[in-house]
Amino acid sequence: MPVLEPSSSPATDPRLASTYGRLLTFVPTPADAPPLRPGNVTVVLDTAWTPGPGERPDVIGLRPAFAAAVEGHDLFGESLRLLDAWADAGGLADLIDVEGVTYWYRLRENLWHLVHERLLWRYALAQLESDGAFTAVSVPAVEDALIDVVRGLGRPVHVTRETDEVDPGPAAERTPGRSRLVPPVLRRLFRWIRPGRSVSAAAERRRWDSFLGERLARLARLDGPRVVVLTLPSSYQRIGARDGGQRRDPNLGAVIPALRDGGFEPITLGWGMARGRDDDHALVQQDERLLPSYLLQTRYGRPADETRAQRAVEAVLRRLDALSPPPLSLDGADIAAVMTARLRDLAERVVATDVRELARVERFFGETRPSALLMTQEGHRIPWLLAGARAGIPTFALQHGVLYPAHPGYANRRHPHLVRPTCTFVFGAYEGRVLESLGYGDGQVEVAGSPRLDLDAEPGASPQDDDRDRVRTELGIGRDERMLVVSTVHTPFVRRSHLVHMLERCLGGPLDGIHVVIKQHPGERDDGPYRALLDGLARAGGYAPPALTVVKDMDLYRLLRAADAHLGLHSTVLTDAVVAGTCNL
Repeated sequence: MPVLEPSSSPATDPRLASTYGRLLTFVPTPADAPPLRPGNVTVVLDTAWTPGPGERPDVIGLRPAFAAAVEGHDLFGESLRLLDAWADAGGLADLIDVEGVTYWYRLRENLWHLVHERLLWRYALAQLESDGAFTAVSVPAVEDALIDVVRGLGRPVHVTRETDEVDPGPAAERTPGRSRLVPPVLRRLFRWIRPGRSVSAAAERRRWDSFLGERLARLARLDGPRVVVLTLPSSYQRIGARDGGQRRDPNLGAVIPALRDGGFEPITLGWGMARGRDDDHALVQQDERLLPSYLLQTRYGRPADETRAQRAVEAVLRRLDALSPPPLSLDGADIAAVMTARLRDLAERVVATDVRELARVERFFGETRPSALLMTQEGHRIPWLLAGARAGIPTFALQHGVLYPAHPGYANRRHPHLVRPTCTFVFGAYEGRVLESLGYGDGQVEVAGSPRLDLDAEPGASPQDDDRDRVRTELGIGRDERMLVVSTVHTPFVRRSHLVHMLERCLGGPLDGIHVVIKQHPGERDDGPYRALLDGLARAGGYAPPALTVVKDMDLYRLLRAADAHLGLHSTVLTDAVVAGTCNL
């Protein structure tokens, strides 16, 4: 199957165009479209873009093709069924075994995202070719899912570099920056020998390490039964009126003080915290029970951990390399080779990280001697579950999001080498039945309600007029406007397809007197496509765009109680809205 070099694009070279016939070109923006050629079509990848009157007829948006895929197929369920059938055919749950534990279910959710995105592209491509197949496709290098699908169909594909990438030229002509002149080892040496700031930084680092060591020693000496709690500071939100809307863990923020009230001594470990991050540093100083996760590496890491991890990785890779991958067809696009390569890379990275982490957790437990372990996101916490099981420490997990039968983060069956928490707490009876259908046994599931609600004094109470007015004033919403809260998702390909489609279908028209408030997911790192989408739809439709405000760090229940309605996709905010007394669209 031919792969065209970046220097010879079929979209711009007439000789190649005549060779490859009808061409489909994907570009980031309309400004990147190649010159018009009869029969060729250019697709704009920005799904917030809406063509207006007078646009070139050969330049179209991607959003309608994604919409056809989203409306015509159960992409969430179908992609998981395809992945599970592929894994069963290859016996992956048995092959990916690490120190007696199957790691297939640890990797499954990541690979499901890969299949889901490629299935989305397969059906979108079918929609784009509804009037006839293209003989070659030009795709930016960043769109690896689309490239995999085109190659899986056996089509000629031209992979382009990003439009803003500049060729640096021959090495001899480059003007090297500091990073090229000074290798990392020398930079580190300079920091040690340079006077002033570097010496002060080293002294501060030693002081901080001493501070953490003293805190750890104090927590390990607490008299009551100690409970290690794994929290995720990057997901903290302002939820509830208590403490003035202090930013806290939305799942465990109410549980940690309740443990103390019940006579337990929580030791909180902040997952994903970084030594050089000022916000994380401040959080540790504010909370006398909090330890940063990097303490595991700095205090408990040993050279022998690398040998242990390497042995585990080599054993897994030997078994995967001997595997003859079964086919994995997405409506005619075979991505088995791609998936096998991705599985190998993912297994190598995750197994090495987790085996190192397991050794450190074992030493951490040896020093702190906890009576129990509490966490969310347990599918990503195998080292903790395994260390707890080996040390006889009961482990408890709390439901952390929407839970449904096809959730890829929960194993879909029992397996003799599957490690699970001693007990998983769920929000309601429905979620309990879901986990029981997935092979959880007696005593492994308990309905406990959502502790997120305990962060608010009265989550279901009617809003007081003065607080409702204050929220609307803060957001710039007029007294005569109705307020619609839209909760979002952060997975990039879901945001550009499922979420954008939902917004177009529900909000793609005149919204007189409506003020849209976008409540962003904690994981989003930019302002998102929301304003550009709604403004573009309004321009194309000839009506005024709605008033729009984007918020992220704001008390969720105050926001919902002040709203007239809520619109959400695949989010626990849908149930939060019910509790807050706000109707869902």
